[in-house]
Amino acid sequence: MRENFADLCTYLYVLADEVYQTVAAPYDHRPGPHSAFTDSELLTLSFAGEVLGLDAETRFLGYVRRNHPTLFPLLPSLGVTVDF
Repeated sequence: MRENFADLCTYLYVLADEVYQTVAAPYDHRPGPHSAFTDSELLTLSFAGEVLGLDAETRFLGYVRRNHPTLFPLLPSLGVTVDF
């Protein structure tokens, strides 16, 4: 059982990164520079939002940005601020 949001994200990140590195990374030949915010981090946030039932993307990302800035320090800006 995950004790808190940080534990949930850590658990999901490990799973997402393991699968991504095995399945997708060897075939990732996108041109241009890679983002500092990794695909595994993006997958982690997507999974966490779904697990928690928070499917409003801007609200969920606002929540993460405000309450857990150290978990995802390179979280890209959406250019939209939503408070709740």
